[in-house]
Amino acid sequence: MISITFPTIKEACKIASFIGTLNKQNEHHIGYIGTKVEEIENALLNDFSDIPFHKSFVMAYEDNQLVGVLGFDVDLENEQAEAWGPFVVHSKSGKISDLMWDSILKIVPREVKTLSFFVNESNRNCIGFAVKQSAEEKGLHSILTITKEQLAEQYIGGMKEMADQERMAVVDLHNEIFPNSYLSGKRMIDNVNELNKLFVCKKEGEFAGYIYVEANPEFGDASIEFFAVSPAYRGKGIGKALLLHGVSWLLSFDSINKIQLCVNAKSEQAIRLYKKIGFEEIYTLIYLEKDIS
Repeated sequence: MISITFPTIKEACKIASFIGTLNKQNEHHIGYIGTKVEEIENALLNDFSDIPFHKSFVMAYEDNQLVGVLGFDVDLENEQAEAWGPFVVHSKSGKISDLMWDSILKIVPREVKTLSFFVNESNRNCIGFAVKQSAEEKGLHSILTITKEQLAEQYIGGMKEMADQERMAVVDLHNEIFPNSYLSGKRMIDNVNELNKLFVCKKEGEFAGYIYVEANPEFGDASIEFFAVSPAYRGKGIGKALLLHGVSWLLSFDSINKIQLCVNAKSEQAIRLYKKIGFEEIYTLIYLEKDIS
């Protein structure tokens, strides 16, 4: 018999271990989440700020054996939530997913208007589940990685960290290029710290583009989250320079050997640029949304 329970704070490691094992496999992979148990546990305990994980997850058991996990990372400011799962190891995965879904919908805050899924294209069970819940496909995204050994060339210099007078230019360009991203321009800037850096390029005193990167040396991870070039400066090598600068800075950490980035699968020109400096395309993610307003 399947039973659905809500976790305690002490079960963060148990959930992280279950998710980490499955998320290494493309047929179970969810794009929002890493694969390292320690990193996932840290995210559960520290990154779920609006609604703590033990109030936004459910667990499925059969004969005291954990067989399923489903949760949401809630963003109240943007009235949305990202689905973590469903992760299921059972012959009746559909039934268990439905049971967890019914339970978790009861605890999703009323402020949330949109639920999103970011699923590996090989994760057919999760894609089918999302579609069954009337989620609609909104886009395809290619995931690329690069290691220190794959980096084709080093960037010499010329970029600098964003100054206060460049904040509005960055916000305006970001919101224009990425109008529906998980981070608005303001929130991206608010995230800047010693490990989350925003570098800008200026030409003859004019703002030409930016790149926003996040380093997590404790877990050996890093990512390029966003970068964009102002329309007037495109085709002048600025995109490549920004990318090389961001990659070089991230790989300067001794514990970071690999960087990951996500790009619209239809952005062939951008993908060619990434591959030119050494990035390798590893898989495709499908983004789906469900309106619950």
